[in-house]
Amino acid sequence: MTTRVVHFNVAKKDPKDYDLYIGRTRKNRPEKYGNLYSHKDDTLADFKVESREHAVWAYTDWLVNSEDPRAKRILENIEMGKLNNRRLVCWCKPALCHGDILADLVNGKVTVENLRELVERKREQYTS
Repeated sequence: MTTRVVHFNVAKKDPKDYDLYIGRTRKNRPEKYGNLYSHKDDTLADFKVESREHAVWAYTDWLVNSEDPRAKRILENIEMGKLNNRRLVCWCKPALCHGDILADLVNGKVTVENLRELVERKREQYTS
């Protein structure tokens, strides 16, 4: 089994369909793996950005380039295998979700270095 992301309603219908909630619980208190960025007006996220894609790339930038201890802890947990073979649940799915980045890292589809390079290219889009 590989790590994958499922929508909250799937998990609610059958709790055994997920292992770890990665969404937000309340303002300024994201869950351990929650995205600090959102495009929604009524967001509980710390930062509001223009689009869903921007939110995912901002999270990715934070995750792979930040000195924030929370980001470092997430990467350590991935490296230690704590997210291996898990079903992550978030409200975003099936749309683009920060959980996709986590799952891709866990499943070896990308590396932190790959993501740093991608983020650098994306950063140009969002700052110009």
